[in-house]
Amino acid sequence: MYHKALALALPQATASHPNEQAPYSSADCYAEFGEAEAILATVRGQSRRNQIAHGTRPIPDTRAAWEFGMRSKNRGR
Repeated sequence: MYHKALALALPQATASHPNEQAPYSSADCYAEFGEAEAILATVRGQSRRNQIAHGTRPIPDTRAAWEFGMRSKNRGR
């Protein structure tokens, strides 16, 4: 679901004249990816390898959301 939302919002957010809401929607999608992965890391019954894989994915997604938000915020300056 977040992949579809990001596919719709990201082109508008990265355009030379972006839709005003698109950068926020894109950053929200990145952040939600991270939250979903963090939740998946706590699911019992999966291998330790899968828990680690899910547990380390939020870091790049959260960082991507922050970096994207900062680029979008500074674009108008």
